[in-house]
Amino acid sequence: MKTDALLRDPVFQLNLLVWMAKDQPSTGYRVRPFFFENGFRLVYIEQPFAFPDATAKAIDGSGLQIKKTPEPETILGRPADQKALYF
Repeated sequence: MKTDALLRDPVFQLNLLVWMAKDQPSTGYRVRPFFFENGFRLVYIEQPFAFPDATAKAIDGSGLQIKKTPEPETILGRPADQKALYF
């Protein structure tokens, strides 16, 4: 498979994110564990979640067509500061 096609493949992208969030040896890895090194851990893969109440109310009041139960491919969380990345 050519590099361009591989980079556009959603399964490859998801796999890459998972490997970037896994603990790996400090040397000899194939994919640098960038997110793991920065304190992020894998929280969910393709699991819908509800927005907090304040966000849901803001969505209701916006008049926009926003799905209230998004289903990101991956959610990474950093417990130290309660930050999250949604992909």
